[in-house]
Amino acid sequence: MAKLFFFFMFIFTQVSVAKEVIINNQVLSDSEIDAIEMQLGYDIQSGRYWYDSKSGLWGEQNRGASGVIAAELISTCLPEDISCLEGDTWLNGRRLPASELSYYQRHFNFPIASGKYWLDKNGRGGQADKVLFCFKLNENERGFNLKSA
Repeated sequence: MAKLFFFFMFIFTQVSVAKEVIINNQVLSDSEIDAIEMQLGYDIQSGRYWYDSKSGLWGEQNRGASGVIAAELISTCLPEDISCLEGDTWLNGRRLPASELSYYQRHFNFPIASGKYWLDKNGRGGQADKVLFCFKLNENERGFNLKSA
């Protein structure tokens, strides 16, 4: 009986649990996850995330930005409502939650009016064709200390 127990324990410890990583509502394959982890240098936890390939901003689905990583890691469509269902300010097509908008207003030290904004991988951003601000995005900054509104 003890041998049978150890046999099953050996089998269960050898079975790896597959990760489920969903980015911008797209389920990633194991090879896609591996490729991204190699580029980042750390493991991605199972979960539902959004990723802005233009700026490198990322976060958990239905929440504001959690950090910034390299831009253009993967190419997926960034849904408008992936981090927030309400609000009248967008960044690269993604609606901003109030907590994230408040963070940017403090960071830029000026109020950001309602509207559509862009932000590139170099930290330059603006509204329409205008460059309004420029700041350093620290790649691999894994958190902004934002709280979800």
